[in-house]
Amino acid sequence: MKRYAYSRWDGTQEPFRLSEEDIMDRFVQHLMDTGEIRISLAKLLREGFQTGEGIQVKGLNQLRRELEEIRKQWFETYHLDPAHQELKERLQRIVDEELREVSRHYQREYQRLAGKGESARAELEKIFNDETVREIFLKNLPAPVSKAIEELGNYDFLSETARREYEELRDLLEDIKRFEQMMQNYGGRFQGKIEPKLERALEIARELERLENLLDALEKGDMQRVNMGDLKEFLGVQGFVSMGALKQVVEKLMDAGYLSTEGGSLDLTPRGIRKVGERALKDIYLGLKEDLIGGHQANKGGQSELRPEQVKPYQFGDPLMLDVVGTIKNAILRNPGARPVRLHPKDLLVYDMEERPRSSTALLLDMSLSMTFGDKFSAMKKVAIALDHLIRSRFPRDNLYLVGFYSTARELKTTDLPTLNPLLSRPFTNMQDALRLASRLLDRDPGSNRQIILITDGQPTAFHKDGMLHFEWPFWGISPEAIHETLKDVKACTRKGIRINVFMLDDDPVLKTFVDEVTRINKGRAFYSQPDQLGRYLLVDYIEGKKKVI
Repeated sequence: MKRYAYSRWDGTQEPFRLSEEDIMDRFVQHLMDTGEIRISLAKLLREGFQTGEGIQVKGLNQLRRELEEIRKQWFETYHLDPAHQELKERLQRIVDEELREVSRHYQREYQRLAGKGESARAELEKIFNDETVREIFLKNLPAPVSKAIEELGNYDFLSETARREYEELRDLLEDIKRFEQMMQNYGGRFQGKIEPKLERALEIARELERLENLLDALEKGDMQRVNMGDLKEFLGVQGFVSMGALKQVVEKLMDAGYLSTEGGSLDLTPRGIRKVGERALKDIYLGLKEDLIGGHQANKGGQSELRPEQVKPYQFGDPLMLDVVGTIKNAILRNPGARPVRLHPKDLLVYDMEERPRSSTALLLDMSLSMTFGDKFSAMKKVAIALDHLIRSRFPRDNLYLVGFYSTARELKTTDLPTLNPLLSRPFTNMQDALRLASRLLDRDPGSNRQIILITDGQPTAFHKDGMLHFEWPFWGISPEAIHETLKDVKACTRKGIRINVFMLDDDPVLKTFVDEVTRINKGRAFYSQPDQLGRYLLVDYIEGKKKVI
């Protein structure tokens, strides 16, 4: 017979499995927005996340808000001015008792020496001076009680009663300092009705100091300074468990091989970059499943049903690109109610990997200033990462070249994408340079179907002419010379047989005129999309395009 021992859950037992997948998914979402690894980790820790079991891990901001609420409740509960006055009165009683004893003591000395004539004069003067010094000292102690206690540390008490009472206060010196500091910082905010005695007020000061230390550590994101015992006492098991989970975040991501500190900086590993791609692709595909009927604008009609994934029953020899959800569903339908679910070869569904024409694509990403407005840049970056991952995992024979353009253009690498940000110091839009660079890159693959995918929200405002780089502000909404020079390179790409598809994140009529001219010259297509729809249009268009030869 098995025996089980149960104990009360105190938060030290592991309440759930903290999955690095849960952490990485949320981290990637922040990375898409910020483009900075450390900033994204900081946002993750501040906002918290949800585990795969649906358990919410509270972030630093939430924990801080809960501690601030506790402090607010103390302010609304207690009134500490009476305790502060009690402390001052205790010190005053000590001083008064000692002054009385000083007076009595020297009165006795005067009486002892009275009538002894000149022989006692010097001793009488010494006694008088000593009494005067003591009285001046006792009547001029510093105002803060803690300072007065420190000043009395070297005083030789004449009254035993005063000495005992002083020693009681002296033993509380650190608590008194803490209490006085609290009253200096927050005294006016304690507006409650409960007036605790001095001993309880000192306890409140100790508790508030511990709470303030937690608040300061949480504000600065210094989790090593967080006292877990104090956190558990104030916020209970939930806060304790959440902080324990947050402390594991970076360690989990590093142990899983997503992050590395080689070279002294925190970087994504190749596995981490692949995970970013998987997450981006998954997010876009989830959106596709929510809206299966296409509605994008294009100058050439596309398929109405979006089918990014073709699946079929597995046959011996097929690449094992498994459709996990579909496979498990088949197993459940085959044997409803069976637990655990057992797979049979007939249940297996795989993604269709039929031979398709080899393609070479240059993806041109607008990194100019205007892309920072709205959610355009992060949406474009997510789509670029998703397309890169799709091609590498589903169409490994295809080539994808990445080009970022702003006042000029440069080739990007896959490793650049997760941390890509607009180049605000070079804010213009040089599509001409991007098209020229893309054309050179695609010339490496003359035997494949070649295409350029251009993602932008505007028209060209920079160009090269006669060996010089020129900038042209779009006065009256248009940059005529920049457009003229850019269209020359559109014609050059067309002569090479390179198809240009434009994904426009703005539908301004002036911009449409430019894009319409590009498609008229090149016979490519134009898509007008909102940032949150960009992934649906671009990825589906790419996958559907694999089914026909350009």
